[in-house]
Amino acid sequence: MFILLMLITAVPAYLLGSVNGAITASKVFYRKDIREYGSGNPGLTNFYRTFGKSGFLLVVLIDVIKTIAPVMFGGWLFATYTDMLLTEVGPLHRFLTWHISVRCLQGFS
Repeated sequence: MFILLMLITAVPAYLLGSVNGAITASKVFYRKDIREYGSGNPGLTNFYRTFGKSGFLLVVLIDVIKTIAPVMFGGWLFATYTDMLLTEVGPLHRFLTWHISVRCLQGFS
């Protein structure tokens, strides 16, 4: 189960990480390809030089979201998994600990 959760978290994180925020912002919002302007590099500096401050903040926002989203999703997924384990195993563990301690104490009396 743990390996499956790792894959469910890692694959979307990898796919989101491969999205270039500058290319996405230039094509969606400006209808231009950033690779055809300036140095041809689809990075943040070239985007800033070509489209200005508003575009710069847009690319930074895209990059922040694509970084935070998989982390939040993974945290939620693993917290749910941990809660599930504690819900299922916790009461059994408490019962077994109590049962064993009572049985051991009965042997001493």
